[in-house]
Amino acid sequence: MKAPSWLTYTIPRVLAFAVPLTLLLLVNVNPWISALLAAVIGLCVSYIFLRRPRETVSRELYERRHGDNPTINVDDESEDAAIDNADIAKSSADTPTLPDASTAGPDPADSNPANSNPADSAAIGTATIRPAGGDPAAPSTPSSEREGGTEPHAEGERGETAQPEGENKLL
Repeated sequence: MKAPSWLTYTIPRVLAFAVPLTLLLLVNVNPWISALLAAVIGLCVSYIFLRRPRETVSRELYERRHGDNPTINVDDESEDAAIDNADIAKSSADTPTLPDASTAGPDPADSNPANSNPADSAAIGTATIRPAGGDPAAPSTPSSEREGGTEPHAEGERGETAQPEGENKLL
């Protein structure tokens, strides 16, 4: 009878720790240092030399845990979903549909000037910049003016005057 795979993996792991620990303790190395070194040596030995038993134990644990459930292949799932979507699209194309709200035309409430927002009718491409921490209700300066369009010397937050590039500011 063959020994269980977990046993063929566990015994060499324990020996990979116990043998170095015993040798280090016989040489009178501090027990804490001996335990740490033996753990590192055991880890390295098991990682390098015990790959097959580790993979076997891992596979058996996985099969035991997920043995009832069939393995799901992602490719099969995506193909099944595509076929189902094609069937749904074909069946929905055969039945007449009512127009949805997006193709029904303009909403009468949108044409009422009392319901419109002045910000919605602003020209495209003109962004406004508000000072950091400023009042959102305060009037804002369009970005074209802030970047030197019509105001060459805009006043900053502390009261100093911003100079256009190329001008030297004397103190």
